[in-house]
Amino acid sequence: MIESLKYIKKLSLKDDSDIISKIYIYLTLSAISIRKYDKVNNFYFSAKKIIRQNHLNELLVLLNMSLCVEISALYQTKTDVIALVEEVSFFKTLKNKALVSRANYIFGRVYLYLFNNFIKSMEYLIECLKLAQENNLYSIEAFCKCIISLCYLESGNNVEAIKYINNVLDVAHSNNSISVTERVSIKIDLIWAYLKEDMNKEAEVILLKTIKLMKVVEGVYKDYLYSFIFLYSAEIELKKDNCSFEKVNTYLILSKNIYKSFGDVFIYNSKLDYIYKLYGDLYIKFGNIDEGISCYIKGLNLVKKSSLNLRKISIFYGLIANGYELKKDFKLAIEYYKSMDWYSDRWEKNNSYKTSQAIHKQYELRQKQESLRLLVDDNKKLEK
Repeated sequence: MIESLKYIKKLSLKDDSDIISKIYIYLTLSAISIRKYDKVNNFYFSAKKIIRQNHLNELLVLLNMSLCVEISALYQTKTDVIALVEEVSFFKTLKNKALVSRANYIFGRVYLYLFNNFIKSMEYLIECLKLAQENNLYSIEAFCKCIISLCYLESGNNVEAIKYINNVLDVAHSNNSISVTERVSIKIDLIWAYLKEDMNKEAEVILLKTIKLMKVVEGVYKDYLYSFIFLYSAEIELKKDNCSFEKVNTYLILSKNIYKSFGDVFIYNSKLDYIYKLYGDLYIKFGNIDEGISCYIKGLNLVKKSSLNLRKISIFYGLIANGYELKKDFKLAIEYYKSMDWYSDRWEKNNSYKTSQAIHKQYELRQKQESLRLLVDDNKKLEK
């Protein structure tokens, strides 16, 4: 940082504004990565001032999309994210199509991870995909398709997500421009999609292939990829009949520690609640229902605090309800099933996504509530 600042002093604001702006962008992101937040604002405002004075629109887009990725470290509210996106709403008119495609990808990712708005996310991602395909941007195309597949997963359309990711792998295998690290990342998304569809054998096959590929992956991103591998290894082990408590627990601890070390709150929070869910499943599988419910409640509280993802909230209410049902506390189970039903209904209305599968699940849920009410009534009669 000190060397960069010394170099800036040798440059001319009039003739070298482009270079100076890039250096300040680099310094801003570097300060965030090493958590020197006292220096972040100075670098950020210096970059912004020069960019505005010299009308360097491409660099403004680059700065804002980079900050969106690091938003958890620099800003505290989602309003700031919206402001960053809206400030560069002109970006689609730029001639640099690679940058425009990349910006669409970043903003689509942000709307999915931070806002859980897969419809808004898809608007950006479809535009990204179109530009990537038109301009032979194979790497951007591959990762854009991966995020689109996550949108499908978020909407409950797991089968379509699996098709999309397999298509991404076809693109990856036919283009040398996509690195081994990127291919591993794509395979990890496929594992997640298979697990969501309860295709555990298929997930395990891809997991083993992915672990072999990891031998040639290098750099800091390697640990990040391992965090996903450990997480999905935990779920695959958990679903086995002869599941090992110690193995699952170890995988989850390793995964959580790596996520936390990277400081990406988007990913950390979205996976931490999943870790709580798996811990809840683990404890209940081994007969500790109270501890399982406690983990589900932690997951629920995290989702409410970090994202207000209505679909995840609905899922956690259902898990807690099932825990109380296992404890024969039918009255409390009914209350949690009611909350599950309410959040599920709100989520589907907000996302305009009402599938026959979702309707069927709601029908089953209401039948379960009715059967539990009958059990409560029977218990009351016995008490009399």
